[in-house]
Amino acid sequence: MIDLKMKLMSVVAVITVSAMIISCGVGSARTVEVPEAAVAKAAGLAKAEEKASSGEEYASVYLDKISEYDKEGKADSYALIDVNDDDIPELAVASSAGELDEEGNAHLFTVSDGKLVELMSLSSGYDGNHIFVSEGKNVILRTGSMSGSETYDVYALKDGELEQTKGLIALYDFENDSYIYYVGEKIISEQQYTEEFTESISEYNSYTGIDYDGLNKTDITLEDGFTNIETISTKAYMTFDEMKELLGSK
Repeated sequence: MIDLKMKLMSVVAVITVSAMIISCGVGSARTVEVPEAAVAKAAGLAKAEEKASSGEEYASVYLDKISEYDKEGKADSYALIDVNDDDIPELAVASSAGELDEEGNAHLFTVSDGKLVELMSLSSGYDGNHIFVSEGKNVILRTGSMSGSETYDVYALKDGELEQTKGLIALYDFENDSYIYYVGEKIISEQQYTEEFTESISEYNSYTGIDYDGLNKTDITLEDGFTNIETISTKAYMTFDEMKELLGSK
């Protein structure tokens, strides 16, 4: 953003100086106001240049990563997902074998300052683990479940890092055959939990699930205290060769 402002200021300065030179008479000078159209054009050129540079940057970084995965045989499924609508998509990677792996079989990456950043990795489908992305709305959801309990961690992408915005837990109490609900470390009522869940998660439907079996378009709701994760459709990932070709065109 700083580079864009500097480029814009430089272009506007050139336009202003040029206008002053043209308008100078002998022993006199006057400043000519730069037309808004000229400023807008300069801004558009600077933004286009920055966007092209960013595209080349992320494409090169992602190409290196998928080549590494392909060489090591650790993944075979790829997609670009723009989490926060900034024209720099994130890279989703999965292994269609769906094996349990301590490094995960589903991953989400971004690029920040020219470097690859691993945002999230997990073994999709094990212990209720899933990565869901509400595309363009800057919401990333990680789910988990074990022994009847459920966890939902909500994140936003900020300056190349994940920032947690909400943590919800429905903890099953075996002794009393009921649930204890948490937002963060605070115990709340079922009604409050439902409101928090709706506001933080359901309001951002639909999600894209980064699963080993495909990109699952999903709606996530809470009905009568129970989570309903409904798959609406499934989109195939790109193969290594397809993603390589796409990134090579950036």
